[in-house]
Amino acid sequence: MCSYQFLGQRSTNQRVRIEFMDFDLFSGGAHCPYDRLTIHDGATEQDPVISTNCGPQRGLIVFSSQENLFISFITNRSGGENRGFHAIFEFSENYVNLEFITAGEHVRGTECDQRILSTGRSNGIIKSPNSPFLYQPNVECRYFIEGLNNAEDLERVRLTVEMFRMPQLLGAEKGDCSAGGLTVWFTGVESRSSGPSDTTQTTLCGTPNLPLPALFSADSKILLKFYSGTTQGLGFRILYQFETYFKVPGIAHPDSNICEFRFQSGPHIKSGDFHSPRHPANYPPNTNCTYIFEGAANEQARLEFDLFRLSGDGNYNNDCQNQDYVDIFETSAVDSRQRRRDMLIGRYCGTAMPAPIISRFGVHDLKLRFVTDATGVTNGFRGRYMFQPAEPTFSATKGCGENIRNQTHGRIAFPDFPDGEKSVSKYTVSRV
Repeated sequence: MCSYQFLGQRSTNQRVRIEFMDFDLFSGGAHCPYDRLTIHDGATEQDPVISTNCGPQRGLIVFSSQENLFISFITNRSGGENRGFHAIFEFSENYVNLEFITAGEHVRGTECDQRILSTGRSNGIIKSPNSPFLYQPNVECRYFIEGLNNAEDLERVRLTVEMFRMPQLLGAEKGDCSAGGLTVWFTGVESRSSGPSDTTQTTLCGTPNLPLPALFSADSKILLKFYSGTTQGLGFRILYQFETYFKVPGIAHPDSNICEFRFQSGPHIKSGDFHSPRHPANYPPNTNCTYIFEGAANEQARLEFDLFRLSGDGNYNNDCQNQDYVDIFETSAVDSRQRRRDMLIGRYCGTAMPAPIISRFGVHDLKLRFVTDATGVTNGFRGRYMFQPAEPTFSATKGCGENIRNQTHGRIAFPDFPDGEKSVSKYTVSRV
C-alpha cells in the first residue's frame, strides 16, 4: 500500500487539483476488490471518499473541497501487466470558492458542481460562481436539481430567472454564446445539441430583457451547466421551485399543487386526449383531481374512454364504496354571477368502463372528478373528449319525438295515432 498526502494552506483558501495523465490498473469488477486507488476529500483516509478507481481511466481530474487531499493505492495481485498511474497536482487559491453554494451540496471531487434535492415542494436560489461578484474566467460548473419521484410524489422543476448578465464577445451575433453561457438540459441528462430544433435543451447568454418565460424540467430532473470564457460578468441569480407534477394534458390550475385541468373548445380545438395523473405509469394514492371540459354555447361535450382500470373490485352493480372512483357530472351556470350547478351522471370504479357520455342539449360542459384512497394504485384511465355541434336528442335529423323540460305532466303519443295522420305528439310525465 502507498499513500499520498497533499496539504495546502487554509489561510489562503487553497484547494488541490489532481489530473491523471495516465491511469491503468487491474480491473477486478465494479467495486475494485483487488488493485485500486482511493481518493479522500481531506488529509487522512478517514475523510470522505471522493472515488475509488481501477481499470483504465481517461480524463480523470479531481478537486479537493478544501486545502487537503489524501490518496491511497492498494494492489492485491501479483504480476505487472498494468502500467499503474501518473498524475500532476497543483495547489491554488484561484479555483472556485465554494461559498456560493448555499442551496445544495457540493459534488465531491468537482471544482464547483452542486446537487439540489427536493424536500417536498421546496424552493431556493442558485447563483453563478463567486456571486455577487464577477465570476472567474474559464470555469465550468454544473447544477443537478432533482425533484421527488416515488410512488406518492412526482415533482417537476420550475426555474425563474431573476438576474442574468453574461456578456458576449464584442460584435457577436445574438445567440452566440461562445464567450460564456448557461446551458439547460430539460431532461436532466447532458448531451450534445442536435440543432436549433432541439427542444431538450437551451442556452442563455448576454443580457436578456427580463422577465424571461419560466423554464420547466421534462420530468423530475433538470441540469444546468455554467461555463465562462475569457470575459467576466455578474452571472445569474435563478429561483428554483419544486412543484407537484401530474403529467396531465390541459390547462393546469395556477396553483401547481392543485390537481385541476381545463379542456376548452376553441376555433381549432374540438377534440383531444385526457388521462389519469402520470399515465401510463400508476397514478398516486390520496389524490383528488378535477377535469373540466368546456364547450362553446352551441356545443355539447362528449367523453369516450379507451382504458379504465382503477384499484378495487368495482363493477356495474355496486356503489364504489371504499375504493378509487371517477364521478362524471354535467355542469351549468345557474345565475348571472356564474355560480354553477353539478348534476351527477354516474360513478365508476374498478374495471367498469363508462359508456360514451354526452352532455344534454343546452348543457355545454362536463366535469370529471377522480378520487383515490391510500391503498392500491394502477395505471388508471385514458380517454378522448370532443366538442360537437349541439343537437336535440329528438330532432328533424334524428326522427320523431321532442325534448321535454320543465314540465310536471302531459301526454305523449305514437306518431300517426290514432288516425294514421302525423300530428304534434302530446306527452305525459310522471315522477318516480
